[in-house]
Amino acid sequence: MFLDALLENTMIKPLLMAVAVIGLSACAANPEKTSANEFASNTEVELGYNSVKIAGSKISLKPTAEHGVKASNTVLYLLSELPRDNPQNAFSYVFLDVSYFQTSNEFTHAKVNSQLVDLEDRKVSSQMCNDNCVTNQWVKFPVATADIIDAREQGLPFELLFEGSSKGLKYVIPAVYIDGMMLRYKQANIDLNTINGQAGNAAVGAAVVATPVAAKAKSQQSTAVEMTEYWFAKVSSAEQEAFISWALKNRKKIDSPLQADNKEMEMLAYWYEEATVAERSELLTWAVENIK
Repeated sequence: MFLDALLENTMIKPLLMAVAVIGLSACAANPEKTSANEFASNTEVELGYNSVKIAGSKISLKPTAEHGVKASNTVLYLLSELPRDNPQNAFSYVFLDVSYFQTSNEFTHAKVNSQLVDLEDRKVSSQMCNDNCVTNQWVKFPVATADIIDAREQGLPFELLFEGSSKGLKYVIPAVYIDGMMLRYKQANIDLNTINGQAGNAAVGAAVVATPVAAKAKSQQSTAVEMTEYWFAKVSSAEQEAFISWALKNRKKIDSPLQADNKEMEMLAYWYEEATVAERSELLTWAVENIK
């Protein structure tokens, strides 16, 4: 009853809508005021046996064009796994938090270089209404890493589309953001080569992964296992407990998304979902043994 009365308050409803939108953009950098070197310093890196995984920082984006829908707020970041020898052969993921004034539809596809790809929900969308309704979607979609590398100087355009529509919200992932991630990738490769030169390949698996959690030899683990363990170490003890509870229920099949309020939890859920059923069982045992 109290909540209903609160939502009926015409002064409170706009405030709640504002809070919902602000929550999407929290800690997101303005790419127009951030240099490539600053983006590089804020890019998280995981050095693997034969690859480098990089997670870019969150940035706020403004649409370059709006057709049939008006954006309220958009936050983006990139996650890439780049093989050391030939990074062009990999795929990356674009993570998006997008809020827009409701048109009775939700975005279902992204278009990159004239190619349509399905959007994957990271968690259930939400809606807040006052005089207008604002819809919030948390989605991700894959993009060829070669396309990202090629966009280092010009930026990477993409478009969000409703089902059956030919136009929607157009964006450009800024060149300065991509350049910063590539700079960090280059430095990570230098670091990895330095370690290899000092300690030899046999020690790389244990030496180059920057995580406080004791792990198995990385050369014998899949990327999904490595990254799940890495992000598990990054979250708080309460978040670890929430993850274990969710992971246990979704061990054989992912039936419900993990309610994640930060990038660390999102990455933790993502890599757990990428693991096989057998790997998930092993990860659950490992997580219980290594909880903070």
